Amino acid sequence: MNDIVIMNSKNKKYRVLFLLSNPGVGGTETFVLSLIPLLAKKGVDASILNLWKDSDIRQIANNIDIPYYELEGDSRRSNIKKTVQLVSFINEGEYDLIYLFGLRVNIILRLLTPFLKNKILISGVRGEDDWRKWYHVLADRYTQHKISMTVCNCKKLLSLKRNREKTPLDKLLVIANGIDIHYFSKDYKLWPNKTELNLPEAHTFITVAGLREVKGHEFLLESIAKAKNKGLSSSVNFLWIGSGPLKEKLEEKIEKLSLDDSVKMIGSFGDVRPYLANSEAFILPSRGEGMPRAMMEAMSMELPVLCTDVGGVTEIVENGREGLVVPYGDVDAMSDSLIQLSEEWLNGDRGSLARQTIVEKFSLDKMVNEHLILFNNIIRRKKG
Repeated sequence: MNDIVIMNSKNKKYRVLFLLSNPGVGGTETFVLSLIPLLAKKGVDASILNLWKDSDIRQIANNIDIPYYELEGDSRRSNIKKTVQLVSFINEGEYDLIYLFGLRVNIILRLLTPFLKNKILISGVRGEDDWRKWYHVLADRYTQHKISMTVCNCKKLLSLKRNREKTPLDKLLVIANGIDIHYFSKDYKLWPNKTELNLPEAHTFITVAGLREVKGHEFLLESIAKAKNKGLSSSVNFLWIGSGPLKEKLEEKIEKLSLDDSVKMIGSFGDVRPYLANSEAFILPSRGEGMPRAMMEAMSMELPVLCTDVGGVTEIVENGREGLVVPYGDVDAMSDSLIQLSEEWLNGDRGSLARQTIVEKFSLDKMVNEHLILFNNIIRRKKG
């Protein structure tokens, strides 16, 4: 663990530690990276501790001057030595609030509360976690009394926590994702063109998501194949940005469905805006989501969307306005919507409506201010 001496700064309101356990950079990590610099401007001293060593998030955090730390040892296993490191880090850092993400992190910290010098724990819920077994649910349910507040990023997740984990309503709060509408803007700067990005001049439908089962890439491939059989124009190409364990399996399926000329996977990028700026629509085929940031960023870049009716998606997109919404797994509905998107939606004002929704309802300032109110209220209540 990094050798540090941490003191409470006189010009800071309080200290917040964001605790993660992830090797990659997904929606949760992007959320944390966007929130911390703005909290700092409000006088909040915030840092990241990742239980996963050598995570991709480290370089990004360092590049934007976010204090970032990792524990030594095997990232996949918890042991006594690592547990002692964790407790020592938190106590020596004199953190007022610990913001937890992920079931593993939540359970570990809840069990460690007797050793944490009266720390306040907040749990962040970012996705439906439909992989949870009964024992995951019980572990969460019977330790959640250690949490001061559970923050969900959409109403659908609040309802899920209320019904599945039986979280008390007075310990549940919704703070929607906020998007930097200036950073995610077609007018932010002059972007490279399609030729410079090695993209075909045809219409590009982009998907930005980790290559994992929950993100629905196989469902999208089946829908693309069916749409082509129904007459989807050959001028439509699909661009996938992301990495993950399904890469080889998806490559095999692309070849099997003869979609090599239509679907292009280009890996992960720290900045996807040039590709969003050169796309005509955004596709979200997920089986489960919370409030998908990647889709919201695309909307802020004036892209109409085609998405599945999961998580908080319909809290953002009204079917037929900013985009088209279909049931997950309905290949016929998805394939028909791909054709509709390509034939009817690319020359209208849907992209402008998509950006308008983000600007009016999901600003970054709103998200930051709601977190500040939460932090202030919890600390005041604890001290009072």
